Amino acid sequence: MISENIYVGDDSDCFERDGFVIIHACKTCYKKAEKNKNDLYLNMIDPLLPLFNLELFKDAICFIKKNIGTNKILIHCNKGKSRSASIAMLYCFGGLDYGEAQYNMSNIYPDYSPSLGIDTYMYENWDKLKQLL
Repeated sequence: MISENIYVGDDSDCFERDGFVIIHACKTCYKKAEKNKNDLYLNMIDPLLPLFNLELFKDAICFIKKNIGTNKILIHCNKGKSRSASIAMLYCFGGLDYGEAQYNMSNIYPDYSPSLGIDTYMYENWDKLKQLL
């Protein structure tokens, strides 16, 4: 648990659970034929170059805000270290500067290890991302 009702996981956590809604921050789940209508599916890849867009993060933050009072929220990506942890960090520590947010995230979630692409994107766009909160 990252904070109250916010959890980060990897592909092994990607299944329906009672009381949980899931943000699938990966291409694999986005392409699945059957999707749970209560979950959010982001077609998010994690390349070395920052190929993310603000809309993906906006959708994730809106989903969290909509569900945080009534559900536990699992944010997952393939390894549970980069995309999912970065979304959780934005939501939980978006009021801080980027370095402080990373420091806090690393302390509560030692598996946090952003790829070069998402780290670069978030560093360069942190002020815009914070506005989504």
